[in-house]
Amino acid sequence: GTSSQVMLISPIIAATCALLSKHVAADESADETSDQTIIELGQADPNFSTLVSLVDLAGLAETLGDEGPFTLFAPTNDAFDEIPDNVINFLMEDMDVLKDVLMYHVVGDAILSEDLVDGNSYTTLEGSDLTFNDFGFPEIGNNELEIFGEITDVDIIASNGVIHAINELLITEDVLEKFVTFNPGNCTVCPGGERVPDPDFTPANFEDTCGDLELQFNFISNEDECAQAQSLVGAACKCLSSPSAPVGNCTLCPGGEDIPNPDLEPLFLEMTCGTYQQFIGGLGEMECAINQEFFSGMCECPSAPAPLGCAICAGGEDFTKPTAIIPEFNMTCTELEMLSSLFFGNSTDIEGCNVMQDSVSEACGCPAMKISLLELNPNLSISFDLILLSGLYYDHFTVFAPTNDAFDKLDPDLLSYLTETDQFVEVLKYHLVDGILLSTDLIPGPLEMFNGSATITLDPSPMINNANIVAADFEAENGV
Repeated sequence: GTSSQVMLISPIIAATCALLSKHVAADESADETSDQTIIELGQADPNFSTLVSLVDLAGLAETLGDEGPFTLFAPTNDAFDEIPDNVINFLMEDMDVLKDVLMYHVVGDAILSEDLVDGNSYTTLEGSDLTFNDFGFPEIGNNELEIFGEITDVDIIASNGVIHAINELLITEDVLEKFVTFNPGNCTVCPGGERVPDPDFTPANFEDTCGDLELQFNFISNEDECAQAQSLVGAACKCLSSPSAPVGNCTLCPGGEDIPNPDLEPLFLEMTCGTYQQFIGGLGEMECAINQEFFSGMCECPSAPAPLGCAICAGGEDFTKPTAIIPEFNMTCTELEMLSSLFFGNSTDIEGCNVMQDSVSEACGCPAMKISLLELNPNLSISFDLILLSGLYYDHFTVFAPTNDAFDKLDPDLLSYLTETDQFVEVLKYHLVDGILLSTDLIPGPLEMFNGSATITLDPSPMINNANIVAADFEAENGV
């Protein structure tokens, strides 16, 4: 299903989820047991005792003892242990269903592990197909229901075929539908026990209809898991009895207030903010805090914590285009602001943070450049204002900043002309140097600026061209 379904359903349906484990190599003792049939090998292996007892009960032992050839994808005892006892009892009471389930694990051909092809389907003696996948671990199962078992042991050779052990009991859609009335776990999509209003309705961000989800709920036997599942899926399927408040004490907004726009669907959340509130209600304290940190800002909670670590704008100031899309990241400035501390905010990735800021500051409307010491020094306020106005932004640079006294010496009409015609930008570039130069780094002679060349003299006093350097080495976040 979708990620919302995966987060909710996959962890809690023991009978429909493949457990991941290592891929076990081929049985080196295969030749020693090749004179025994599949059923005889199963009877001799204590790991298959539950399967063998069900095969005997269904009257299929003679079939698996025939000439074949067969391939048996054999659920181990551990696989059966994951299934509620009342499900096993139900299978034992309905021989037709039991036979269908067992024959769905048998293919009418001998297929060694080396002959299993990723993505191929194999028709079983039940009549439905099994699909083989290999995502670094081999698995076999029902592609439509997304019920797979990992192949945990391979190539157990018999005289009439081969056995591959799996860690899941596999079922078809026809068998799953029989559990609608059986309801082994007593968990319904609607908390009040009523049927979903529209079983053909597919909620946003789900691939399954509400009717299909009802089938999957049959396998939930844990009361806490059922309550959490109902809080999400019940609301998505519009159950009249679905709780309006979250199960548990976790709210998406850290302050506990209602989400301003519950229909908002932020990038990465993959469901609406309102639906996500239903899901996180049952989370514990630690998981709750993580979700609030990650998503409350995206859902526009007034109490959302300020982003940590790497900010969009180098000086940490607010940006003016929160909804602008940044093509490089395929998200808005607000969304990137919430995620940037996770992507670039650790102490070892300062360079990554700087690169990100360089690439997005203009698109997000960051004030062009912020040097905190310029802002804090009242005698440099005009230089600071002009730098912001200019739209210039550089990282690791040096400013030879005219003081307010220097600007006071200019003809006011000239200053107005420069600012009104943007000529001041070229003037400002003549005050900027690429790289950080402390006073101890200055040497007499020419100095390349962003716009032209200036001359440094140190004797009898430090100067740049004809201007005195009256103070030096004001270090800021992105320069000096």
